[in-house]
Amino acid sequence: MKRLRVLAGLLNLGLVSVAQAGVALAPTSISSPQGDFGGGNALENIINQSGLSATYISGVTDFGSFTATTTHSFPGNSGFTATESSGPQQFSFDLGALTTIIGIAIWNTNSVGAVTSFELYSDTDFDFNNGTSELLISDTPLLTGLEPAPAQVFSFDAITTRYIHINGTGSLAPPDFYGLGEVVFEVVEPQGPVPALDIKPGSCPNSFNRNSNGVLPVGLLGTDEFDVADVDLSTVVISRADGVGGTASPNEGPPGPHSVFQDVGTPFDGELCDCHEMEGDGIDDLSMKFRSQELVEALELNDLPHGALVELCVSGTLLDGAEFQACDCIRLVPPGMGALQTISAAGNYGLEPGSPPIDAEDNSAIPIELSTDPDSNPLIDDPNTVDSGRGTPPIVDMGAYELQAACDGDTNDDGVVNVDDLTNVILDWGTDGSANGGDLTGPIAGSPPDGTVGVNDLNAVIVGWGACP
Repeated sequence: MKRLRVLAGLLNLGLVSVAQAGVALAPTSISSPQGDFGGGNALENIINQSGLSATYISGVTDFGSFTATTTHSFPGNSGFTATESSGPQQFSFDLGALTTIIGIAIWNTNSVGAVTSFELYSDTDFDFNNGTSELLISDTPLLTGLEPAPAQVFSFDAITTRYIHINGTGSLAPPDFYGLGEVVFEVVEPQGPVPALDIKPGSCPNSFNRNSNGVLPVGLLGTDEFDVADVDLSTVVISRADGVGGTASPNEGPPGPHSVFQDVGTPFDGELCDCHEMEGDGIDDLSMKFRSQELVEALELNDLPHGALVELCVSGTLLDGAEFQACDCIRLVPPGMGALQTISAAGNYGLEPGSPPIDAEDNSAIPIELSTDPDSNPLIDDPNTVDSGRGTPPIVDMGAYELQAACDGDTNDDGVVNVDDLTNVILDWGTDGSANGGDLTGPIAGSPPDGTVGVNDLNAVIVGWGACP
């Protein structure tokens, strides 16, 4: 169940005519649980500027001056739902990314079915029916029957969100389809450069093992406009974008790793939760390590389903007091699966070390032209598993996904064996390795950890030094 927090101080509700502090933002998409009427009355008309007496540039045009002088005309140029009902109906908007908004402008339609009152909610997803996060505007009337229709502007406390719902009602007799003319949001104009975040720099996808006792590498990326040396390290925390759970701070060892300024990543220009494997770009970044188990507990990650994509945000302040936030995503590897399965890079079930299906396939059943699994990984023999399948070696695994060679010396699951892993082994020497993930192997290379950090684990780091296969 999503948490409902009614914002206090919903001030200045009602029509306004003075210029605001933000810029106009167009949603990237719209939907309704009641469906889309389509055709000339498609919901898309509510966000495509059709019917407006002037147009705006999303993210550029001043919100206040634009809404004060722009009107909307009917017939046509409005969007309607596809269900005849006199009860509340919803319009759901995707802003395209996490955005800080402070207001909304609604141009009503001059038609039967016009929304006569509404509530406004923020949300963590596009689905109104599974609960909402925050009530931004309580039941508020909308003017109807005006042609051309003026903008009705409502402001509220700043909220950072991606999804917004209008819960609208009308006085319809008989029941009819609900509609609006146009909707535009007021977004806080950025006051400075916006940083980028790269979780597990150089790795894609950003898989996170909730059973790991290591650390999660996170890079706050520097650019020509954003100097990471200006970050006040004492203020930096990581949290879930949906607001669930608390926060965690980067590890500042000893013991364990600490934050450093070094070039680890390159900003990704694409959709949130997509990623690339690019490493440094010649500009220093803030490289941080967050203890995996602290993240699991503080961010309540064990409450989420296996394979979930979770948006995490690093926030803090600069030395001059300015605030910043940057976000990226992780894919959760399921805990407690033992020697059974995990989630593959494509989000499908694969195998973990020790699983009985490893090297147990009948090779004669494999098409001769098939040389990789659905993740494009090669079909290989696992040197740590005795072949139990049929055919000519190398015997491959049963199932669609092939277990790949382990990276035995990687204590923190960052895809590379380096001085951080050596440090973790030294710090954990003689213990069970729970503090820093130093228990890597047993007496035989590649065998399961034996519960004590010692020479075998040190050898695993030395032998595995460098990038993981």
